[in-house]
Amino acid sequence: MLRLHWLFLINVIFVTLAALPLIFAYPAVFGLLGISSLENGFFVQVTGACLLMEGFASLMVWQRPLGNSDLVLSIISIKVAYILVVIAAMLSGSLPAQAFAVGAIIDALFCIGFVAFLRADRARP
Repeated sequence: MLRLHWLFLINVIFVTLAALPLIFAYPAVFGLLGISSLENGFFVQVTGACLLMEGFASLMVWQRPLGNSDLVLSIISIKVAYILVVIAAMLSGSLPAQAFAVGAIIDALFCIGFVAFLRADRARP
């Protein structure tokens, strides 16, 4: 279990790098992705704030993996929800940029690592 806890620090970095531009500079990010800017970016900023909360939970697991392993299920559920939204958007042809699909693939890889982390925890005596 402890040998996999470094994944949570990488997740902190990944989601923070994704969240901060959404909160503070989403029009520029949307421009780079070729997405027309929204009239009101409130929901984009809320999404960025939710990502920061995922990062905070990951930071807590990284700092104390034995005491915070229950947070891993929350982190996995956030990632699975994102993956499902991306799949639904791809199937309906409404995915605004391929970068979202890349993020979903990265999140799927994180989920595999986090499940391995939980399995190692359950195997612990």
